[in-house]
Amino acid sequence: MILSVEKLSHSYGVRTLFKDVTFNIEMGDKIGIIGVNGTGKSTLLRDIARGEAGDGGRITANGSCVIEYLPQNPDHDPQATVLEQVFQGDSPQLELLRRYERAAALAAGTAAANGQRICLAAGERS
Repeated sequence: MILSVEKLSHSYGVRTLFKDVTFNIEMGDKIGIIGVNGTGKSTLLRDIARGEAGDGGRITANGSCVIEYLPQNPDHDPQATVLEQVFQGDSPQLELLRRYERAAALAAGTAAANGQRICLAAGERS
């Protein structure tokens, strides 16, 4: 099991978006969430990604499961590049990618300043 959701519920005031939602996701499963606007699809995904049970229920992810959530209207820096925007998350994996990108840019800049070429993809210098 990758993820288990048990009796998850979420309401806004008197409006219930979903109640007692229960499902498991196993390795290799392909999932689709379908519904008209305003029925709670994004709220369901956000609750699961945050590990928050909304108004009740339980969300259990296995230890190796990493869940990220991209909102429908994400905040973005208009000065950021697409790559910078993609790496904006705060997971350990994204932080590692940001550190790699900074190191790669530094290595490429240093090499260029010294008249060298560097090929980081293959791990070789020329």
